[in-house]
Amino acid sequence: MAGFDSNPFANQQGDNPFSQGQQQPPPAQSQPAVVPAKQDPPPYTQAAAKPIDTSDLQRRQEELERKEAELSRREAELGRQPLNIRQNNWPPVPGFCPCGPCFYQEFSVDIPTEFQNIVKIFYYLWMFYACLMFLNILGCLAYWITGGSPTTFGLSILFFVLFTPAAFVCWYRPVYKAFRSDSSFNFFFFFFIFFFQFVVSIIQALGFNGFGTCGFFNGLETVSRGTTEGYVVGAIMFFLGLMFGISAVLEFIGLVRVGEVAGSMHEVTGGWFNAIGHTKINIVVGVIMILIGVAYSAFAATCLVLLMKKLKRLRAPE
Repeated sequence: MAGFDSNPFANQQGDNPFSQGQQQPPPAQSQPAVVPAKQDPPPYTQAAAKPIDTSDLQRRQEELERKEAELSRREAELGRQPLNIRQNNWPPVPGFCPCGPCFYQEFSVDIPTEFQNIVKIFYYLWMFYACLMFLNILGCLAYWITGGSPTTFGLSILFFVLFTPAAFVCWYRPVYKAFRSDSSFNFFFFFFIFFFQFVVSIIQALGFNGFGTCGFFNGLETVSRGTTEGYVVGAIMFFLGLMFGISAVLEFIGLVRVGEVAGSMHEVTGGWFNAIGHTKINIVVGVIMILIGVAYSAFAATCLVLLMKKLKRLRAPE
């Protein structure tokens, strides 16, 4: 029974058949993975920061805000009008006047932003011409009082009444509508009428007797009288002739400028200008410039001839 008391699973020294005489090494102990600590970024210093130029962004932001305010104002103005119908606002007349405004004029609403300045320049040019025609009446009155032609004074009043509204309707409104709706017809109508306006301004600057304007010729005649009144009135007439000459120069510059802008507009946007060809537009503008040169040469020659005749009269013995 002693054999039954022994443990068959007991580990007996040297009885392991699989040991083959070799000692097994102890198992290696596994170490847990260690995550490295996160390093803090270097401290921020004012010297290390690169300066950022925000002036351009600020300028663009201000420009966008201005455009947004302008669009809001336009929408509010159009919304206040019944059924979106524009009411005439020019010329500004008082409410008790039986005649109301005849035209609607609002640069910020009708004219694109890039063309508002040039349209305003033509509006100021018309105002300058209207004021000059009114001053011409006073000059012709002084010329008549000092012994000049009464016909010149009468025609100065008639020309002021006719030419002032005619200039507004015939060349200012066409250029306004041309830039408002990109109208090729209004551009050509403006070129045609404004060329004659330029020629008329040259004639007015010369100051022919019986033509209704004070200029260089009748001013020279007044000064040649040799009186104190003649010198004063002659100086006034020379000044008015100079103003008419300045008006003619500004009209010539405006004619060329509108031709350049109109050509560039229709190169981009198309329209009738492109339909007939940009080369033909250059031909038309060139013909207008040639006509202006011919007219200027003819008037210069006329001025020279008349001046020589007047000098001969002054030198001739009485």
